[in-house]
Amino acid sequence: MSSINATAGSPTQPTALICSGDNTATLTFQTNSTTALSIDANQNANCTSTGAITFPSGTTGQRPTGANGMIRYNTSNSTFEAYLGGSWSNIP
Repeated sequence: MSSINATAGSPTQPTALICSGDNTATLTFQTNSTTALSIDANQNANCTSTGAITFPSGTTGQRPTGANGMIRYNTSNSTFEAYLGGSWSNIP
């Protein structure tokens, strides 16, 4: 497992990023040595914290150029939407 760990800073030592590895082909992102996200060798992502994910958001007019599989929150109609088969669709 390769880890990127952000540790809290101090007046003399600003916030630090620490990278370490153990040859398992898993990448983890940590804060204060607690794993928040891991990505395995098959590129499966796993959020392991008790927090939440904030999706990209914006109005209908701010939609990016779509690619199948994109997900975002539409602030114009207060819905989550996904880009599927060439167009944006609301997620029920």
